Amino acid sequence: MRDLMLCKRKKRQPFNKIEAWQLLSRRKAFTALPWVKVYVDRIRLPSGRVISDFYAIDLPEFVLIYAQARNGKVLCQSQYHYADDKTGLSLPAGCLEKKESPLEAAKREFREETGYMAQTWKFIGSYCVDSRRGCGKAHLFTAKGLKKISRPLTDEMEEGDIFFIPPSRLIEAVMRGEVISLAVAFLISLATNPSLAKGGSKL
Repeated sequence: MRDLMLCKRKKRQPFNKIEAWQLLSRRKAFTALPWVKVYVDRIRLPSGRVISDFYAIDLPEFVLIYAQARNGKVLCQSQYHYADDKTGLSLPAGCLEKKESPLEAAKREFREETGYMAQTWKFIGSYCVDSRRGCGKAHLFTAKGLKKISRPLTDEMEEGDIFFIPPSRLIEAVMRGEVISLAVAFLISLATNPSLAKGGSKL
């Protein structure tokens, strides 16, 4: 029992620090503002080896919202995903505008896409979609206390139905491959996990 108590009290050890790669030079290979920038980096590894063509991709930061009504059902969307040529289940999302905080973007995008506002917001965390290439950062939120205030703004590139389904149905959708986006599947997994759902910062 004493050993168990000592284990519980023992401070969590940080990850071993790994020496950073050194950026020697960077050239822009492709730009399509504001959506994408592609760079070719020349880098030196900790071993001393030099890589002359490491590609880095700069994509906009975006927000993603898991919003629950008072009855517990989650606000979802069905959207067509051009790259996969499929229609899948999604959550409200959108890119940050210039000088906009993630929370400001989340509230704006949620109102524009769904016509709803939320009374309570919780920040779950920020995660890079591809930390090796730098392909966009997702800021994840949960929202509760929904109230319909307007019609959704129409956008030809983001057409889709809005509906509410139970969290259990959302988990089934992830398992069946009906959720195409990795970020959406990740947020659903976090928000519906009894342990992880307790985390985050109320805003």
